[in-house]
Amino acid sequence: MRKDTAYSGIGQSCRPRSRTFVALVLVLLISAWALLSNICALDPDFSYPSSSSSPSLFPSSTDRHQLQQQGLHEEHIDKKHKNHVNYKLTYPSTLGPLEPAVSLLDPNTKYLSYLPYAGLTNQFMAFEIVAFISQKLNRTLILPPIVSNSHDRENTHQRWSNYFDLPRFTHLTGVPVVEWDLIRPLTATQRIIGRDRAVADKARASAGKHDYELVLKAWDQVAENLTCQIVDGYEGPDHGTNYSAKIFRWHFLLQLIFQRAPPLKPGMKVYNTNLKGLTLGLDDLIVIDDLLARYADNEDHVLMFSNAFMLKDPGHSNRIWNEIGKHIHFVPQIMRYATEKVNEELQRDQGIVVTVNDDPGEKVLPELEVPIEMSLPKNLNEDATESGVIVNPAAENIAAPLTRIPHIALHLRRGDIGSKCRSDSMDSCLIPFERYIDAVDRAREAAAKRGLVSRLPVIVTTDTTSEHDFRKLQELGWHRFDHEKYGTAGLWGPFGPAMIDAAVLAHADELVGSGKSTMSRIAASRQKAWYGRETLYPILNRAQRKMQRRAVAATQEGKEEVEESWDENVRIAY
Repeated sequence: MRKDTAYSGIGQSCRPRSRTFVALVLVLLISAWALLSNICALDPDFSYPSSSSSPSLFPSSTDRHQLQQQGLHEEHIDKKHKNHVNYKLTYPSTLGPLEPAVSLLDPNTKYLSYLPYAGLTNQFMAFEIVAFISQKLNRTLILPPIVSNSHDRENTHQRWSNYFDLPRFTHLTGVPVVEWDLIRPLTATQRIIGRDRAVADKARASAGKHDYELVLKAWDQVAENLTCQIVDGYEGPDHGTNYSAKIFRWHFLLQLIFQRAPPLKPGMKVYNTNLKGLTLGLDDLIVIDDLLARYADNEDHVLMFSNAFMLKDPGHSNRIWNEIGKHIHFVPQIMRYATEKVNEELQRDQGIVVTVNDDPGEKVLPELEVPIEMSLPKNLNEDATESGVIVNPAAENIAAPLTRIPHIALHLRRGDIGSKCRSDSMDSCLIPFERYIDAVDRAREAAAKRGLVSRLPVIVTTDTTSEHDFRKLQELGWHRFDHEKYGTAGLWGPFGPAMIDAAVLAHADELVGSGKSTMSRIAASRQKAWYGRETLYPILNRAQRKMQRRAVAATQEGKEEVEESWDENVRIAY
């Protein structure tokens, strides 16, 4: 008993001492780690660990197909995937000392740029708006890339010059354009830091606090400060917090310092909170004319705007399109590729007519064969792998087809409407196929009046993944533009399918749009500006509109939201 008691007493007396010793060791280790972290943050020779390529924010084509088989629509697939992605920050080796990114800016040139916002079409519209402002303020536009969104399954960014003819645009508008890839070339290490920062918040739980903070420290060390003007227009201040803006500034290592816009100029109209749909609490709101007045005397070397997509142009409904948008032409290779694939799809149809291919969009202007020279400082960042050669090598050898087949293009917007319906079945809110058939008949009549054959074949661009829709298109004898079959994304990048679709819609002989889809609306504007043709839409009569409203109301929360989804003629399709 005594022996046991004595032994027990010794054990009890040792435990507190052991715990104290462990605690002291932990304190020492934490202190050492904190000291080293601070040294790393200040040390110019601090080395950043390499990261493997960041995981995709979107599912692979294989995963996507499996999820589609489960009956999930596109937006549900992306949401399901994002909730299960295991974001990682891995460090297999070191890459050497960190160097701050450098912007190659001509000291004698004034520049203008902006933060991208949301999806592909919104980013195109922001391009139009800021190019217009650049023209009026006599500044060179620094164009952000097309930033990752639901069209980009690999979480990459694509240059606009891969798809649009920027030298032609400059020639037609007088607006000089450079791209951030040229102005701010990044080393491999810098690009890894940017990508890691983009996924760091998602990876924090799995990567651990130390790795997470290491990414943030590395990013801060290589980022460059840049003042950004808050010009968020009708929707109130955004401060660059939307997803596309954050990804852009993280990728290009830009530490933005947000600044309120200069005060309203005397005599300028005040757009206040009495206007419908405006954010409350703002004394005045910036519109295009107002913005031009505020920044007319600005001396910033780089004038950076926040969410310029939201800027409105009251009193000038078509000014930006007429002066800017209609001059943003596709590169000739895009138009050639579209013609080539349309020809392949339609060549086996009976009764087709083949004509000479003389589309001006597929030709290079002689005056543009001499490249535009721009003055830029020498790139002293010798390890930077991105150069000023901005081309799409895979598309260089695409020749213009000698012939083309006249046709109707139909934009069938389908895939992501389900999120608007709030129903397992989308039948209640989709435009019926019968309405599209009627619109196609009207398009054929319009074509016949212009001297084309009355039975033009139909090419359909669509985001639908429904086998039912595919069968219906086949029954109608219409041709689906199938990018998986063509390998479009492999040739043109993640945004390629959407861009090729836009080209197909733009230069068809007749266009049937899909409701008020912004993609259809821009295609209609191109048809009008480039070829002088009007676009047709599937129109519902009064009784059909009433029935559709009731069907939609049964699956939505409240009548007001339903009413906002309709106009006089067409069901909104996005």
